[in-house]
Amino acid sequence: MELSVQEMAILAHVVPDPDAWVANALATVGEAAVMAKIDRWRPVYVSEKSKPDYKNRVQRDAEEAEKMKPTPEQIATNAAEKLIREKMREQAIAELIKESKLTADGKIVK
Repeated sequence: MELSVQEMAILAHVVPDPDAWVANALATVGEAAVMAKIDRWRPVYVSEKSKPDYKNRVQRDAEEAEKMKPTPEQIATNAAEKLIREKMREQAIAELIKESKLTADGKIVK
């Protein structure tokens, strides 16, 4: 199946890898499904592509992934919170051992 540059661009608007998507669609559901997807998304693509900040699917996904990356401050906060939780756990265990409610091998004494 031969697709035009615009048809591939329409698919790139909605799927990350148009070539792989077309190959899979042709192998599983046929040419009609490929054309149906293109026809379904053509108006959206035509409307969006004229915007100065237009991005295809891969670009939008990359932008979204970048937004989801934790900031250095979030990484530091998460690490500090983890250390605090671990320290509190160690202190609780030490207190139980001190009160003889927990044996050295981790069993609770009643």
